[in-house]
Formats: sequence, C-alpha cells, structure tokens
Amino acid sequence: MTDGFLKEKDRRLQQQTTPGTHGRELNPYWERGDGTPNERTNAASSPTTVNPWLKMKVKRTLESIESGETSLEKAAIERFGTLRDFEDLCRRCGFKLPTVRSSTQASAIFDTEDVREEEKRAEANEKMMKYLKKKKQKGEQEECKYCSPQNVLSEADYTFLAVPEKPINSLHFVIVPKCHEESTIDCDASVLNEVRNYKKSLIRLYAAADCLPIFIELRRRVGDQRQHVHIECFGIPSSDMDLSIYFRKALSEAESYWATHKAIIECPDGLARALPRRPFPIIHVDLWTESFAHIIEDDRCFPSDWPSNTTCKLIGEHSLQPVSFAPFDWHASYDD
Repeated sequence: MTDGFLKEKDRRLQQQTTPGTHGRELNPYWERGDGTPNERTNAASSPTTVNPWLKMKVKRTLESIESGETSLEKAAIERFGTLRDFEDLCRRCGFKLPTVRSSTQASAIFDTEDVREEEKRAEANEKMMKYLKKKKQKGEQEECKYCSPQNVLSEADYTFLAVPEKPINSLHFVIVPKCHEESTIDCDASVLNEVRNYKKSLIRLYAAADCLPIFIELRRRVGDQRQHVHIECFGIPSSDMDLSIYFRKALSEAESYWATHKAIIECPDGLARALPRRPFPIIHVDLWTESFAHIIEDDRCFPSDWPSNTTCKLIGEHSLQPVSFAPFDWHASYDD
C-alpha cells in the first residue's frame, strides 16, 4: 500500500513539473512538445483566429499607409516590430498588402507629388507677375510721349524721326526706336541699322545746311520703365571750334571731380562694347567721326536737359535756315 501511494504521488508530481502534461494546460502548442507555434501553421491559420483588436490595428495601419500619412516600412517597425511580422499579420487577417513595398518608393511618390504642386504654384506666380508687369508697362507706355508720337517726319519699320516738343532750332530732331527700351544697348540689330540710316540722312541734311552733326543719347535711370530710348540730333554751324574738346570738357565738368568711373570712355566700336556688362546711367555723344560716353555717378542730380542746354551754349545766337528732311529721307528712297 505504501509503494502504490508513493508511485501515485510521483506521477502527480511529474504531471505538475512536466510542461504540457497537466489536464488543465492552457497552452495548446505543448501537444507537439516544444510549446511554440509552428510558423507554417500560423501563416496559414484562418483569419478568425486573430484577435479582433489586433485585426483592427492592422486595418488602421493599412489605411494610414494608403492615404500617404506614413510609409510601409516605418509603420511596420513602429507598430509591429519588423516588416516581416506585419506582412504575416496581414496574411492572417486576410488583408491585401499595399502596393508600395518600401519607404524609398513611397517617399519617391510623395516627393514627386510635392514637386508637381510646387511647380504649379511657381507657374501660377510667374503668370501673375508677367500679367502685372505687362499691365504696368501698358500704363506707362500710354503715358509715354514717344510711344504715341507727334510731329513725325519719317517712319520706318522699327524707328521713326520726329521733331521734339521743345526744339532749340529748326535742325533739332530726335530718332526714336519704336520698342520701349531704356537704351540702344537693349535694342536688336534691326533697330540699330535703322538708327544708323537715319543718322546718315541727317548728316547729308546738315551738310547741305553747312552744319556739323551731333547725336546725343541720355539714359538717366536704370530700371525705370518710364524711360523711352531716344537720340537727340543737333546741327552745329561750321566753325573753327573743336566739337570733341568742347563736349569732352562739358562731360568732365558735368559732375563732381571725385568720381568712381572715368570721366570719358572712348567708344570706337559702339556703345555696347565700350561699357561694362553691368548697366549704368550713361550719356553718349556721337560726332560720327568719333564717339565717347560718360557714366553718370548721381542720376538724381544730372539734368535731363543737358544735351539741349550744352548745345544751346555752343550755337549761341546763330540763326539757322530750316531745311526739309524729305529729300534726304532714306526710307522714302528705299520704298521708291
């Protein structure tokens, strides 16, 4: 009796100490002896065996990935530990895996959408700026006296010759390009060719009146859209005075002695090649045989009527006979 009792006691003790042998064992995986679930069985298990709360968590995670709030890899690591565990849970729950498989692909898609939106905003801003600039230029051109000229003597395709509002004598003309630019430096070759042709016509006209030609261009302010490029043309009675010395001295004395730039800049090959690349307020004097320019240091103090005043001092009280421009018009002879 004692031996049977001891055997029964050892059997019960073995059941208590050996995993998976007790009748009230809660772990169903002890039947296979290791107490852990088989990976294949777990992967192929029915969706109904998944905890409803865990299933809801997986569903919310997939929704956040598809909406673009987070990436697949980031959500899987933060909420489920690894990407592989998250994929296993998706299969167990019966959910379809998202098409974006990596954070690199997801970020590339999101970045592309951001770039497209940024490009659309930049394009809209650029269109608005162009519209405002065009509207501003249209208003300024309506107020520009050279965009709606009067007293036009000759008109070509890109330029015209007219009499200024306040001429100093009968041989005072102005050559104006039709394009609303600040200087001839900004004009193209076709405009410059017509300007040169008008200068040749005026040289022949001044020679018939026994005068010497002077062409002066003034740009006071850089970036001021109210300016319209024009070249004032004067006929100076022939005399023993050297016009080059006179205008060089006038330009040197037009501003303060202390200046940043040279007082006189020679322009043997034209104004555009002689000046620096940076735009400056300038005044250009063309005597046809030679030309030179002066960079204006202070455009606020430089007088806008400098060409007329300086030429009036040179002409003095000389009376000039009016000469018709029609016989010397290059454009009329070109049309004929």
